[in-house]
Amino acid sequence: MTHIDNFEGYPDLYQRDIIRVYIMSQAEHEYSTEMSSDAKEKQELVECSTYLLKNFDKDLLHKETFSSYDSSGLHGKPYRPE
Repeated sequence: MTHIDNFEGYPDLYQRDIIRVYIMSQAEHEYSTEMSSDAKEKQELVECSTYLLKNFDKDLLHKETFSSYDSSGLHGKPYRPE
């Protein structure tokens, strides 16, 4: 997890939390707004790491955003690790 932690700026910028999620099939996702308790029993429950920016400079909210964060997106700003 060290590589991802470094990429996400953990622990200086982002905080890492472990969350539990159910894996749903495509059909369940498309036709269900909420998973029933019966469906939950049939699904695989996995733990995932998530990175959250909990404490941040409010000026970040006024920065330019992009519809694509792909390194080769139309924004013309490829990812360049420092």
